[in-house]
Amino acid sequence: MLEYPCLTSDPVAADAIFVPYYTGLAALPFLYSPAQWNFSALHGRDLAKWLIRRDRPAIWSRFGGHDHFLAVAGSASDFDNDPAQTPLWGTAFLGLPEFYNVTVFTLESRAWSLQEHAVPPPTSFHPANLARLDAWLARARRSRRPTLMLFAGGAAPGSGRPNVVSSIHAECELRRDLCELVDCSGGVCIHDPARFMRPMLRARFCLQPPGETPTRRSTFDGILAGCIPVFFEEASAASQFGWHLPRRRYDEFSVLIPKEEVMFGGQRIADVLEAIPPARVRRMREAVLELAPGVMYRRHGSSAALRARKDAIDLAIEGALRRIQRRVQAIQQAKDALLLVGDNEEEWDE
Repeated sequence: MLEYPCLTSDPVAADAIFVPYYTGLAALPFLYSPAQWNFSALHGRDLAKWLIRRDRPAIWSRFGGHDHFLAVAGSASDFDNDPAQTPLWGTAFLGLPEFYNVTVFTLESRAWSLQEHAVPPPTSFHPANLARLDAWLARARRSRRPTLMLFAGGAAPGSGRPNVVSSIHAECELRRDLCELVDCSGGVCIHDPARFMRPMLRARFCLQPPGETPTRRSTFDGILAGCIPVFFEEASAASQFGWHLPRRRYDEFSVLIPKEEVMFGGQRIADVLEAIPPARVRRMREAVLELAPGVMYRRHGSSAALRARKDAIDLAIEGALRRIQRRVQAIQQAKDALLLVGDNEEEWDE
């Protein structure tokens, strides 16, 4: 944020105000300290009091927080508890009425998001200059891809109930000539990106099924590798990340195979992917690589040439500014700004 070119130290002159609150860190006592488990509804109340009453109350009150935005290092579902209920997990940060109007960056949004918008989780690639980015994209373009499809993730669940991850494992075990499994069980891939990035560079398609939550960081690792994502439900991407992966373009860079067809309809994933003509596969891969610069987070202090390319932060800020501008205009016209929620903001033209 401090590298953003259009900053002002005067909030009165600002079109939007970023709140540098470390939401995830502030949540830790309520998640891991037994003495505070029953007080998670307090998460964020100190921030609300500071913004509304103690700091510059007139700044907040002019638009009721509609011109403020902040970031949450996690899924929105971990912060959307009812403040009046005792939670099993998570906090009520997003459930506080004081923050209903604030735009929030999260790593995954809810099915019916009110104030949050999902942004890509950081991958392991953070270039410092344009030459490094261009060299990586050139490598992904020229990479030979003998593997039809790849799945990088944990082992198949052992519950015995039907799920798409188990179906993927079963098909890959039967078709080792077409599918590669990268076992990331136990967190072994977290600090060893080469374990999955090298196989992704060899694969044409990367399977991105939902896990404990609908989205996967692996989607964005795969995009950087030029590996075409294969989704199994819209909640995994098409209803998320609209500022970075335009919904109207999903057919150009991804494949959707409904998970029900795989689990219960006998649909073989490999059959669907093998039926895609090679020329279309090449076009899809090029579309994926065109999106790659916008889903990576460049290194802090990077070169001016690289900063001229929009990365994930640039696109997120632009999206927030568009949303805030629309809401502020609605307030100035005596309209209800919250009626604009879900108005396909990601589809706006620049």
